[in-house]
Amino acid sequence: MKKRILIGLALITSFFVLGGIFLIVTIERTTFALNNLIDLHRVEILREQLLANARKIQSGLSIHHSHPGDPLDALVANMLQLEDQANKCLECHHNADTTRELGALKEQISTYKEAFGRVLAARPDAYRMEFEASKALALGYTLVNRLHDMTALTYAALEKRTEVTLKDIGNMKVLIFILIVMGPIFAIGLVRSLLFGV
Repeated sequence: MKKRILIGLALITSFFVLGGIFLIVTIERTTFALNNLIDLHRVEILREQLLANARKIQSGLSIHHSHPGDPLDALVANMLQLEDQANKCLECHHNADTTRELGALKEQISTYKEAFGRVLAARPDAYRMEFEASKALALGYTLVNRLHDMTALTYAALEKRTEVTLKDIGNMKVLIFILIVMGPIFAIGLVRSLLFGV
């Protein structure tokens, strides 16, 4: 009888220790998945900000192109912010392909900034300024299209990843619930069978 009780206690203890380990591992996995998802959402927000800034600059250049008297100084801050945001994109850890793509994007932004600088430098000469603005607008449209495509791809991948992560978390919740409900039932059944031989 004593031996059966000790075996029962050992089995119950083992069950709860394994259940506790499972819960800890599950919580860690869920936390990691959610942190990863948060990081991906930050990347998406950063890319959307890049796109919004590029569109603001393009809009300002377009307005200036059709109304040459409008000041461009307000757009300088947007250009500096665009460059700063591109640098932030490169600070994140990416695979080699993404790093290469972001490097090419940064070069494209740098080329756009130089073209924008030439527009500012040409202010005294209206004809040259219009010519430089046309070139900057063409570069800007290419940049905006690239950023739009990158943002759309990021959004689609993020939506799919979010859906999969939430489904996994739902499955983990079900397993935890089963463990919490079935654990005591299993323990009671085991004690009953060991004590009463049923």
